[in-house]
Amino acid sequence: ASDRVLAYLEQFGNRICIHRRIADMPMRFYIQPPQPGWYYPCSVDDICALLALSPMQDWAEVDFIVLRQPTRKQRVLCPVWGRAVFFYEGVASPGPAVVLEAQSLTPIKWGRRLSISHVRELDRLRADGHSVRLDRRHWLIEPNAAALRHTQLFRTLLHEIGHHVDYRQTLASGMPWRNHTHQRKEDFAHRYAQTLFDALQARGDVPFAPVP
Repeated sequence: ASDRVLAYLEQFGNRICIHRRIADMPMRFYIQPPQPGWYYPCSVDDICALLALSPMQDWAEVDFIVLRQPTRKQRVLCPVWGRAVFFYEGVASPGPAVVLEAQSLTPIKWGRRLSISHVRELDRLRADGHSVRLDRRHWLIEPNAAALRHTQLFRTLLHEIGHHVDYRQTLASGMPWRNHTHQRKEDFAHRYAQTLFDALQARGDVPFAPVP
């Protein structure tokens, strides 16, 4: 057993576990019930459908997917759509995971001065269908249900799988993961997600309607 203090995203008590098979591969889902005003933009069946369309070798070593409710303080201090975790503890059988966080329709505020990476992300959010506008003090991102689903399912999920692919390739090359800069890691994952989405879209596989 590990004596490591669990990171905050690994600490969640009330949850359910669902077992599925995707292309004959087992996959666990740990789901924390969302709080009032929050929800998960994509369903377990949406996730299964997209993974079934994706290269199995890229996600087969992901042991489970966590649907997690952030606190309001976490949403303010460190808002994210999802995370790649290479060894997620806090569950019965720890392992590599993808974490997708509950969202709300509350507008998101960014400062007026943006880095190049934030400017690129604003462009992606516009393409996903979010309303993006500049007021006197902030960039205001106003989500809607369809845009949130597109961001989290067709972009974030593939982005986090891309991090797992990059991590495995880096270790296989003998290079320590920490040697990569944060920007290089993000660029790889963005490129992976966009390339895979474009290939699936060219085949007519995505985007697909919500799976009930």
